[in-house]
Amino acid sequence: MYDYLDEVLKRVVVRIYDAFSRFRRLRFDELHVVSELQDLYSELESINVEAYTLIANYYYRSESMTTETLDRAWLEEVLITPSEVMKYAYSGEAVRKRDRLLEALIAKKGSVAEIDKAMRYWTQMTGWFAVEVADQAVAQAREDTGVDEVMWRSEHDGKVCDHCWKLNGQVFRADAVPPKPHPNCRCWTVVVGRAAL
Repeated sequence: MYDYLDEVLKRVVVRIYDAFSRFRRLRFDELHVVSELQDLYSELESINVEAYTLIANYYYRSESMTTETLDRAWLEEVLITPSEVMKYAYSGEAVRKRDRLLEALIAKKGSVAEIDKAMRYWTQMTGWFAVEVADQAVAQAREDTGVDEVMWRSEHDGKVCDHCWKLNGQVFRADAVPPKPHPNCRCWTVVVGRAAL
């Protein structure tokens, strides 16, 4: 289900690492750190929005079997709405991560360890929300095409949690699928019933 997402994320992670690497090489003083940090996080947001747009449209078109795409307003709504999985919104968390790094850089005089930690956290969040965007695009396509029943599917590997394994094979109304129990959950649903349109 998430093969395309994984391919996009591989390229995104390289771009994120490059952005943080350039930032790490800067010499900081309290006067310039704020503007440099704002530039970094603006670049990171652009990278993510570009990736999320590709992901959303790929999964929407694949699921709806159309050439239509989701608009920017749809993606913005997904990113400002608190995720049922993470319990927070992407947009608020992006600002929080930027502000947290600013505080750490000022307190620890440009600590490379703090920059590396921020990079790991940003990369992790990027992946978690990539799955969220893909799942929301699939849900939107199903709503648009009249899907009324879906079956929960779990990966058949040693990483699947007990909660997800218990849901494997269960059928749900498309508008009543339980939220994923944890970030980075790779479970998905497949269509088993479609309403007559």
